[in-house]
Amino acid sequence: MKLKAVSGIMLTLLLIGMFPGSLMITDVQSHALGIVLSAFATKTPMIDGVIDFNEWQDAAVLSTTISGYEITFFAMSDLTNLYLAVRVSDFRKDPNDDRLFLQFDNDHDNILEDGDDQIVINARTRAFYDCFFYNHSGFCGFAGDVDFGGTTDGLGDTLSTNGFREYEISHPLNSSDDLHDFSLNFGDTVGFTLEIWDCFETGEGQSIEWPASVMNWAFTGPLGDITIATPPTPALPVGGKATPINIPIDKPKTPTLWIWLTTIILPLVATVVFMKLKKKKQ
Repeated sequence: MKLKAVSGIMLTLLLIGMFPGSLMITDVQSHALGIVLSAFATKTPMIDGVIDFNEWQDAAVLSTTISGYEITFFAMSDLTNLYLAVRVSDFRKDPNDDRLFLQFDNDHDNILEDGDDQIVINARTRAFYDCFFYNHSGFCGFAGDVDFGGTTDGLGDTLSTNGFREYEISHPLNSSDDLHDFSLNFGDTVGFTLEIWDCFETGEGQSIEWPASVMNWAFTGPLGDITIATPPTPALPVGGKATPINIPIDKPKTPTLWIWLTTIILPLVATVVFMKLKKKKQ
């Protein structure tokens, strides 16, 4: 953790229309730290910048403290989305330029490549940015998907309260923007790293990088992994075998002899007897 002013990577922020500041990007070294987060979400969290622990109770959770900053990271997925949340100490009390950067290694090869996914949340506007790594024509950095023919896929929000800033994110496992977003199936693993920017009132700020930092696009340490959880199978009944339940369906019933006697034969006999008696009287 260190103090930093505006860096040369400000080019990235200019491309996506954000406010200047420091940006440290890193790629993933798979399983190097033994950090593998995986959980299936049975509830869909509301992405409103407030971490409701009832909504995130299914998540895999990892907590750490870096130079006094308490950081809690939540990760879970369902059939269609990856859900991430970060809760971090907010000492500076100036929300204007607090930011979260989440960097992914799409194909999990520990190489930062064109199209590797990145998510940015800016506290000033509570805006969600869907970005990607761009390395063409002598420029190396990150840009917004929409600036290069892509789409913004996902949601994000952030709020600061009670001495903590909270970030919430939803991002599709497999969007249609294949050039700029990851494509993940059940059981796939994607590496991740994050940088949290806590802004000072002076305009400078403090960067908290976890699990590692990067200098000059070179990865300086191992990072964490997220494995997309397979949906749980239904619980089996006693005996361990799922048996289809046969629900009886009512069918039209064939008339019985008693029904014939009471509804057809007896009324007919009574009618005949009545007619004969009537003729005798005449």
